[in-house]
Amino acid sequence: MHGLVIPEWAADAYFDAFDRVANFEIGSWDTAFGKPYGNKHLAALRKRYEIQELVFEQIVQRLAREVPPPPIDAQLFESVGAEFGIKKTLCAELYYLEVKKLFPPD
Repeated sequence: MHGLVIPEWAADAYFDAFDRVANFEIGSWDTAFGKPYGNKHLAALRKRYEIQELVFEQIVQRLAREVPPPPIDAQLFESVGAEFGIKKTLCAELYYLEVKKLFPPD
């Protein structure tokens, strides 16, 4: 996929797990490979994924249009979070995840 070549160690692990399922040594793909998201709720993960960039964009827009720009603080996160139906802590977390994507630490 995407022109990527699977490393040999990953291919070996995949084929080993596949053989164990095919030979009835293990009864499920989750047992063979593990649950992809653990016990987390998919709906919650999907919501976070869908709004993460939107939260970031809303904060950036506020910083650009308000004079003077508001401080990036709990009050801003609370206000923007309310627009998306999330708490200020999650709003801050989503914002900083996007910041890290744009400006990865050295």
